[in-house]
Parts: sequence; structure tokens; C-alpha cells
Amino acid sequence: MNTISEVRFFLTEYLQTCKTMNADQVSAFWHFPCEISVFGKSRICQNQTELAAAILQSQSLYDAYDIAALRKNVCFVHVPDDGEALVCTQDKALDANDEVMGQWSCTYLMQKQQDNCWGLCKLKITTDDPAVLDQDVPNQAASLLSLS
Repeated sequence: MNTISEVRFFLTEYLQTCKTMNADQVSAFWHFPCEISVFGKSRICQNQTELAAAILQSQSLYDAYDIAALRKNVCFVHVPDDGEALVCTQDKALDANDEVMGQWSCTYLMQKQQDNCWGLCKLKITTDDPAVLDQDVPNQAASLLSLS
């Protein structure tokens, strides 16, 4: 399998797992330590347990806003070499009627480790959507996830 095929396979598996909102399963796709940057504030997670806890905390924010589902669409994939890939997604929060409540962009850095397995190692989330910004979501996310 060539690098592009490996990245596509990994992304397909990751995005399917994200739909389950299972923090332990989602965090298994990451290499550690990893960095999460949300709306300009960041945090380093040293292991899968820390990241799973952060994912669970972010889900409490989804619950507070009655977000029924998330839709992730891959917008861009760049593979500069056999061991690294940059992936951008456009994410939408949906209500129970499948209406978009807010949206943001995610940029992921993927790397292939010595065991020849791909993993995510960095995430940056940004938005200019007033539906997200006007609700003070960035500050709530920073507080929940212990970002600085």
C-alpha cells in the first residue's frame, strides 16, 4: 500500500470512529505526547488516558448545547513525504433535526512512527462562525479542556 492509500485508510477509520463519540476509541488513533489547540489555546496530552478525558470533557460541551451529531468533511490532504501528512476538515455541529448549529475547521498533523503505524499528533481547531463565537464556546472549551 502506498502512502496516500495508507493515509486515506487511516482517515476513513478515524472519521468513522469519531462518529461513535467513544473517547477511548478516538484517542487510540493518536501518538503521544500530542498537542491540541482549540481557538488559540493549547494543551499537551501525555498519554491516551489524558486525551480520552479531554474528549469526554468536550462532549459535555456538546451536551450543553444539545448537539446531536458532528459531521466531518475532509477538505484537504497534503502528504509531503512518506512519514507525514497534513489533513484539514470542516466540522459541523448538528441538532436533532440535522440543522447546522455551528462550524469550525480542524487541521491535523499525522506522522508515521517507528512501528510503521500512522497516528495523529497535533490538532488545531479554528472558527470565524458567529454561531460559535457569540455563544462564548471558545472560552468554555478552553476552561473545560484546561487549555492555556
